[in-house]
Amino acid sequence: MLRYTIFLLIYAFIFYKAIKTEDPIDFCLLGLLSLIFGLNYIAVRNPEALWVKCLLRERVRTDTKYMTRQELFSSGGRFLKYALFFFIPLILISYLRLELNFFWGSVFFGVSIFFLSFFGGGLYLLIRGSLRKKDYVPPEERK
Repeated sequence: MLRYTIFLLIYAFIFYKAIKTEDPIDFCLLGLLSLIFGLNYIAVRNPEALWVKCLLRERVRTDTKYMTRQELFSSGGRFLKYALFFFIPLILISYLRLELNFFWGSVFFGVSIFFLSFFGGGLYLLIRGSLRKKDYVPPEERK
């Protein structure tokens, strides 16, 4: 319940700022927040939907010592999917050539940190999976 309250406070602040300044970027941000809130509402109501399982319920593993080759490739693919998810806003911010004031500079920096983290993690897991022997047995299963 607290997360919805915080979300609504942020939404109200941006709505007030958008109405006061009539800035189209604020209206776009309101639309994005509305989309996120709506998708979250639909996901809570229908948790068994395929898109909910693909986007929201997947967890990535990073304990590479205890992962088989197939698990490494699967987790690496998920990391790269999340990197693509953060790459799209980077392209949009660059394409729209938004003036990089403090707000958009901070957003660009944060999104690029997430993108580079997921991309690097995905590449690491894929390389580690390609170097792992096919008949590898994790240490926990050897006993």
